[in-house]
Amino acid sequence: MLKLNYEYVISESKFKNINAIYFSLQEELCSNGVSDYDILKSEFIKFIRYIVNSKIAVIEFRTWVDIHEQLDNSDLETQLSYIYKSFPTEYDENVPEKDIDNLWWYTECPVDVGWLKDDGEYWFS
Repeated sequence: MLKLNYEYVISESKFKNINAIYFSLQEELCSNGVSDYDILKSEFIKFIRYIVNSKIAVIEFRTWVDIHEQLDNSDLETQLSYIYKSFPTEYDENVPEKDIDNLWWYTECPVDVGWLKDDGEYWFS
């Protein structure tokens, strides 16, 4: 069973854009000898579940997502399923919709992450 250091991922990604979580998880997986994209996607979803359930962060669907209000009011598993299905199935750095290493996070990723601040409010980058 894969054991990832969530504290490290949090320290590397807190108060940054959601892609920082992905890249920190990718680094953590690589240090464990894992480079499989499907595993990375699954671990990303598990990590988002962890930070939301732990109240370390919240997710909010971007307003350009057609059903963002419905998704924002849905249960976490529905939200996570939507996020998982939104990932590109293949990589192409020249196509923003497939560029998971850069542009996809800005043009296609359906959510933002809000991190819990000391004052109890959530901060979105």
